[in-house]
Amino acid sequence: MFGNIELKCLAEERTERPTMEEVLKDLEWELKCVRATASTSSSTEPAAEDESDHAVSSQPIIWQGQGRALKRSEGKIYKRTPGFVQLETIIE
Repeated sequence: MFGNIELKCLAEERTERPTMEEVLKDLEWELKCVRATASTSSSTEPAAEDESDHAVSSQPIIWQGQGRALKRSEGKIYKRTPGFVQLETIIE
């Protein structure tokens, strides 16, 4: 979806690259398409109501092996190790 916008922005010639206004219009269009698809799909996960952060669900995350649900607002630390990224959750 957003690949077209990225490709336009990465054009070799400056004159071939879109203006910020054009990028913004394209992004708004893509967002409308994503929302329209989400609202018409039969997905069981509700669409986020906050327009500024549409990709983040307010549903709690349940980690396997833990007895309680974690909220996205809880602090998280990402540790890089060779080959993968490990997520550690800090519970205050």
